[in-house]
Amino acid sequence: MLDIVIPQNNEQELVEMAYRLGYKQLLVLYQKPTPPPATELPLKVMTGVFVTKPAQHYQNTITTAKSSAQDRAFIEHKPPTVMYDFELTENPDTMHHRTSGLNHVLCTLAAGKTSVYFSFHTILTAPHTPRLLGRMMQNIVLCRKYKVHMGIASFASAPFQMRSPHDLKSYFTLLGMRAEEVKKAFTLPTSH
Repeated sequence: MLDIVIPQNNEQELVEMAYRLGYKQLLVLYQKPTPPPATELPLKVMTGVFVTKPAQHYQNTITTAKSSAQDRAFIEHKPPTVMYDFELTENPDTMHHRTSGLNHVLCTLAAGKTSVYFSFHTILTAPHTPRLLGRMMQNIVLCRKYKVHMGIASFASAPFQMRSPHDLKSYFTLLGMRAEEVKKAFTLPTSH
């Protein structure tokens, strides 16, 4: 069981909450390579780095990118391990389909290279939750069709924004993930 968090000088509180919620691993994201926070809890704490430019790469580090207008360039040149928030695209939905940030081209490029993650923090803070949930449902279908690894994480910056794995599993099952997809969604694939 893995969760991903973005600390704001509150690493210890996030680690303690992750342990209380039942996670076995915690990925802490930073702007630059940083050693993992020390803990005496039986929880594996790893660190990752945000990449802000295509082809930006760090050796032996989990890289993460938030979706942007450069998604294709990110995936084609040294793809990050994790990409998230595709659903926040500014493009409006059309009459016949949702503009969900993902399409068949991005999914084909991402398959086997990049994991598409769904952020619960985005759901908590979205101004248009119904539209966001519809976009997430469409992205789940696209990821399934093109065999892109899907992940679920809180991406919390405060302990009270974190949710238990059971709660997240239930929520994303309602959005259309299958049981085997939900089970794999709390792990980082080793092929990256």
